[in-house]
Amino acid sequence: MVNMALNDEQKAQIERQLARHHHESFRTDLWYGKTHLKGFSIHAKVHRPDIMGGSQVMATFLAEHPEYYKGFHALDMGCGSGILGTVMAKNGAYKVVMADNSRPAVANSQENIENFGLKDRASAIESDLFSKIKGKSHLIVFNHPFFPGDPADYRDSPAAATMLDEGSLLKRFLRDAHKHLLPGGRILMPFFHLAGETSNPEIRAKEHGYDVKKVFGTNSTDSIQKGEISIYELTLKAHSDLAAAREHPIVKLAISPINSRTRLFASVIGNGRKAILKVESPVASDLIKALHRNDIRSSEITSTLKTKYHRIIVHNLDEPSASLINALRVIRDEKNMLRQGKKKEK
Repeated sequence: MVNMALNDEQKAQIERQLARHHHESFRTDLWYGKTHLKGFSIHAKVHRPDIMGGSQVMATFLAEHPEYYKGFHALDMGCGSGILGTVMAKNGAYKVVMADNSRPAVANSQENIENFGLKDRASAIESDLFSKIKGKSHLIVFNHPFFPGDPADYRDSPAAATMLDEGSLLKRFLRDAHKHLLPGGRILMPFFHLAGETSNPEIRAKEHGYDVKKVFGTNSTDSIQKGEISIYELTLKAHSDLAAAREHPIVKLAISPINSRTRLFASVIGNGRKAILKVESPVASDLIKALHRNDIRSSEITSTLKTKYHRIIVHNLDEPSASLINALRVIRDEKNMLRQGKKKEK
């Protein structure tokens, strides 16, 4: 029987969506911003991103905002065909893990990883939410089931599990997601507002201690999901090294011998590279603690006191560090502001 948690308009919407998901495997060309996915594979029994507004809006947003994941680790939770993970991998993500509890979805994602030549930076695994996830990410994206209801009410439609949830799936995700975020990490989630409040991340994430910000909104007219669609950014204050860095007088920090933006980021991300921070002594210990809290594998942090400065040397970097990159971004931005201010004074 049909779950009575759905009102008539929601039932009609679910039935329209499910009717379009009785499909055989096929390939199609997809455009998201300037990202062209020629021959993208969509398997039978897998969610169709080519017709679903939430998927389309989210994929386009990621294609147009690579600053969320470029050079970083990303996790595409509930990946389905792998559309979001593929967009991120093609646009500069350092590593992408695509995870789903559906074997057809994992196989679909793996095929797209291979078809688009992304095996060096992307992988697909079968996992019930975070049960098989190892390590942490700078960004987690989750295109979760929007509508309230039990997928078992539609036993002849495997895709129902991608559209319906009584609320427990989202609760488990929000309960555990923060354990898999690196310091300064973020979560991005789309939402189709016709679905109501049960699985609205703007409401539910706050109940789990997240700060929630709407970063995009549109009225979808060219997909099967017609109506208001939003994208929300979720963060945890406890994980924001960037916010902590802003509390210190880091405008007085200097970077030596790195002085160009391009070389600065190459020094942070490149294997075996070294970053040297020349830091005012009063804030050096706080910055060192922030770096130690971050997962910097095979790294060493040393300091030497010279007059009023500490020199912090971070070397043997084998992967991007959210804390270090965020601290360097703040240093760069505020140094640029100081330079601009001095030019105006002249």
